Amino acid sequence: MTVPCCEPCQKGQSLDDEYFLRTIGMRRGIADNRSARSAQGAAIRSLTKPQKTGFTRALIASLGLASIHSPGGLYLGQAMTYNADVNRLCNVIQRTTCGLYFHKFGVRVPDDHICLVYAMDGFASADLDVAANARKMWDSAISGKRYNFGNDVFSYWVQRLEGIEFATLWAFLVYASVAFVAVTAPATDLPHPAQDRAQ
Repeated sequence: MTVPCCEPCQKGQSLDDEYFLRTIGMRRGIADNRSARSAQGAAIRSLTKPQKTGFTRALIASLGLASIHSPGGLYLGQAMTYNADVNRLCNVIQRTTCGLYFHKFGVRVPDDHICLVYAMDGFASADLDVAANARKMWDSAISGKRYNFGNDVFSYWVQRLEGIEFATLWAFLVYASVAFVAVTAPATDLPHPAQDRAQ
């Protein structure tokens, strides 16, 4: 699937794409997906490449420990964690949203519209009301048809928002595990992307 892309939008894409693949590839839990195993292995092997020392140093500096609990709340011990640059991850999903918008509707996102992307993991520690609203947004986005690529490598859903022209709501799932929500709407109807994004 290919769509037109202007030169300014292409600049810096490959670095963010590479960061996205490496960071998602090392995430705990994705090994349950068969297609993710090769990505996980590639991400770990890349840490030894001399030309990737900057990424490796940043990753090592962000390592820590976190308590792990089962879905039922049982304490399972501690596991290694790393901090991800959520903005860089969301940048990739933002470009993906704009590309899929063109593919789906045959027009580009209008210049007076913006696309906001939120990582669903970022709401895990949010206030209950905020987390509940994020969950409602997710549930609304996935109420339609699911478009799936590969062995659950990448899935997306899209809904048009009634009453606002060109406004859409998207849900994305990477390796059936990492979730993002995106919204396109007139800039006047949405907060500026520079404002707090779920991290």
